[in-house]
Amino acid sequence: MAKSGHALTVICSKRDYYTDEVLAGAEGKVVHFTWEEAMNIFNVATIPHAQRSMSRRILYYLSFAVMTLYAGLRVPKVDLVYARTPALLTPVSGWLLARMKKAKFVIAIGDLHPDEAVNLGQIKNPFLIRLWEKMENFFRRRADLLVVTVPGIKPLLVAKGFAPDFIHVATNAYDIEEERSNPLPLETYRELERLQGKFTIMFAGSVGDVNALEVAVEAAKNIQNEYPDIQFVIVGKGRKLPYLRELAKSWKLHNIHFLKPVPRNCVSTLLRRAQAVILMVYAGDAHGCYYLPNKFFEYLGSGRPFIYSGSGEVANHIRLAQCGLVVPPESPQAFAEAVRYLFTHQEEARDMGERGRAYILEHFDRKQIFTALINRLESLVRK
Repeated sequence: MAKSGHALTVICSKRDYYTDEVLAGAEGKVVHFTWEEAMNIFNVATIPHAQRSMSRRILYYLSFAVMTLYAGLRVPKVDLVYARTPALLTPVSGWLLARMKKAKFVIAIGDLHPDEAVNLGQIKNPFLIRLWEKMENFFRRRADLLVVTVPGIKPLLVAKGFAPDFIHVATNAYDIEEERSNPLPLETYRELERLQGKFTIMFAGSVGDVNALEVAVEAAKNIQNEYPDIQFVIVGKGRKLPYLRELAKSWKLHNIHFLKPVPRNCVSTLLRRAQAVILMVYAGDAHGCYYLPNKFFEYLGSGRPFIYSGSGEVANHIRLAQCGLVVPPESPQAFAEAVRYLFTHQEEARDMGERGRAYILEHFDRKQIFTALINRLESLVRK
């Protein structure tokens, strides 16, 4: 959008949601102002320790909503407010800002709530579920447009009573022009050099509740004695990481390695050091049907075969592209069998990776997807 000549202001927390780290330079500031890639960025103060309990998480969301309003009111001219969920109260502050600024209001739905929270078992009280559903729909019906990043979300919203024309699908995408061969951080490079000559199975991304990474840890346990040349690498951070480390330690695993996250411009280099990439989610159609994360595009763009433990859209695309193996969710045995297959059929695995790269470049062209979204937003403002 910035390249198209639009003026953008991005408001986000100065605190990392998963690790609680404060952005360098933002310490002690209520609002930290920066300028990056033609965007004004406001990093606002929020309540710490959001991951400790549900009450802390609610306080975090409340503080973010209040600070978003405070920062947003300091922007002199606003034509459109674009509120990105699943942050619980983002639509509230977005709608209020849009009303105050007399601007158009758009909600971008990354995860469909409360549906996903219910599916993951994060909320079980029927009264709270209905209340959350009513709140979400209240603001969705007051938006001028809903944008969904996963096609499977659209029919679910239509079933809830929203008109199809009111929903614009703009998936994430892979841009070959943004591929970078930046060198890895020295520590990461040294860790991976120790695995030179091994068959490396890699996960890279947020180590959060959505990813059933304990499946990979147990699969590593199942095959470590049989196939010592197969090594698992988990790159990332998140609140689930200590649990996975402890699990690997309790089983005395020496074929699984936990590495720190790398800068975004090093991800392509990182993934090319693997022989296969992996992703695991929990069972449940309500989640799988609308799960299409950024790492799906990065994985296929890397040209590596993909092992997916789950169902839904990711599974459908892997089958269509013939770029990997799909196994039932939450089944370490099936997952371990898929790893064995790729290890014993390495030429076929390389062919899978090449097909995946070709598929992502053909069907998820970044320029085409985002040009359509920008045109829709421009049309909305002109109205």
